[in-house]
Amino acid sequence: MSDIFANATNSRSVYHSRIIVKRAFIGFTLFGIALIWPFMMFLFNMPIAAIIISAALLIVAIWQFHKISIAMDDNIELTKENFPTYKKWDYSDQGEQDKEC
Repeated sequence: MSDIFANATNSRSVYHSRIIVKRAFIGFTLFGIALIWPFMMFLFNMPIAAIIISAALLIVAIWQFHKISIAMDDNIELTKENFPTYKKWDYSDQGEQDKEC
């Protein structure tokens, strides 16, 4: 999976890609547990205050997804530094080319 993320982010850094995969796994696991937690509360007849656990898990999962976003941005910045020919696609001239046609 780290190779897939490495190719998806146009990077050769397998280290950053592994971090992204680990955080994605942790984030989706916590998100799934947070969704199942209210049903577990019902099954074990827990007090309603235990819903705080579900909210806390959701917050941690969202934080992990935010960290994935930062790591992917770091991957792109690393690519720009290592491969100077890498350039972002610029759509600013696209409108002028359409007017000429």
